Amino acid sequence: MRAAKPCYCGAILTSQQRDAATRGRMVALSLATVYVVWSTTYLAVRYAVGSRSAAGLPPMSVGGLRYLSAGLVLAAFARLRGAPLPSRAQWMRTLPLSVLFFVMGNGFVALAERDLDSGVAALVCGTMPLWGAVLGLAFGDAVRVREWVGLAVGFAGMVALGSGADLRASPASWALLGVAPIAWAMGSVLARRLALPAGLMAPAAQMIAGGALMLALGAATGERWPAHAPASAWWAVGYLALMGSLAAFSAYVYLLRNARAPVAMSYAYVNPAAAVLLAAAMGDAQLRVRTLAATVLVVVGVVVMVTRKPTPAKSTA
Repeated sequence: MRAAKPCYCGAILTSQQRDAATRGRMVALSLATVYVVWSTTYLAVRYAVGSRSAAGLPPMSVGGLRYLSAGLVLAAFARLRGAPLPSRAQWMRTLPLSVLFFVMGNGFVALAERDLDSGVAALVCGTMPLWGAVLGLAFGDAVRVREWVGLAVGFAGMVALGSGADLRASPASWALLGVAPIAWAMGSVLARRLALPAGLMAPAAQMIAGGALMLALGAATGERWPAHAPASAWWAVGYLALMGSLAAFSAYVYLLRNARAPVAMSYAYVNPAAAVLLAAAMGDAQLRVRTLAATVLVVVGVVVMVTRKPTPAKSTA
């Protein structure tokens, strides 16, 4: 009788389980990074650009400096690790993402924050996952019932938070702020479908292109660097480049490739509540009872959306 061949199914399954566990830890770490860091960037942008009555740095130009410098550092690091430079086709696919993420996403928010406080800006940007879900449907994405419930609860929190906001600011600023989350959501949907550079070179290329476009747009619209700017503005730019761009945007790109879209975009429900609390603590927004109540809705919406019932294991008997 021929001896039975050894079976390595157990070893293969164990390896797959290890890969899944590693991916799960990376997704959790990436979520924590965007949850914490991007909750602080709204206030940091406010410090960087100032307001109509307070000195600050030019919004588009300072955004371009932030992203271009962060992208070059990340690209150099990726090259040292052996990553190839993006091909011409990859650069062409990167350009629309750079416009959506940086010029229209972050750039429009920075322009609006000259008239609006950082908490209000965070609230409006909190609608981004809803836009992402709607745009995803147009591309054939399926959204589970549980995710729709989480989105609805989170959006209810946004409405409650925004109901106390001051809506008397410049209509142009409100228009820019309203477009920003839609553009970011479209970029997030497209980024999951385009053939982009692998690994860290993907966010590096997007930030390089986005930074260059923002600098060009700032120059074309007549932005001028002030002779003197507060030290807090420059500290804010450094923080935005290091933490907001290098750390958090790289984590977000990882989430777009390794997590479901509603999970990757769920940070937009945590950030507004945290940003409002931070803005109130720093004197850039008023904290009301409505804010605290709405924060509960926001957190519940995130928990419902990102948690999933475990799939029962199939019997091998």
